[in-house]
Amino acid sequence: MSGQLSTEPMVIGKRYTVRAVRVDRWRFEFSGWLPIVGPAHEDAEIVNFPWQHYHIDWRFAPKRVFKAASWRGPKMVYASPCMLNDTAGKPIVVEGPVLRRMTYKREPPPFPRSELGELVKGSRPDQLRAKFACARLIDGKCPHRGIPVSAMRREGDILECPGHGLRWNEITGEAA
Repeated sequence: MSGQLSTEPMVIGKRYTVRAVRVDRWRFEFSGWLPIVGPAHEDAEIVNFPWQHYHIDWRFAPKRVFKAASWRGPKMVYASPCMLNDTAGKPIVVEGPVLRRMTYKREPPPFPRSELGELVKGSRPDQLRAKFACARLIDGKCPHRGIPVSAMRREGDILECPGHGLRWNEITGEAA
């Protein structure tokens, strides 16, 4: 199951088919469906985050979930993954991923490039960028975690992956 099924430019207020997981007590307060982008993974190697998680597709996230994560700025949006289990091992993700119709609520927020090293204590974002410096987009997906181009923020010809902030030239597919 890949990310977004639509390749056309998305329109705020319109409904799209997206991947989602049903969560119970995400961040201790939200239960319901969260839109996700990319596969479940851990980021122990470079980002120093060894827990299985999904990245939330903030374009489709419910308003209260987005507000809860973003009230302290863009860094907190990206530091709010959807964990598969809590610290006691109890499942947070209780169903999915499945395809669901959800409303496109907002443009993707910018990745907090100036705060990259502070996202997770001990992370090494320069090492991540160096590892993928010679990489290319693969079948329209980021080679790091397979997040599709359709979920990336655009700045001219430059695409920015919402998962970990890697940047790609849309025309050549090369790292930017």
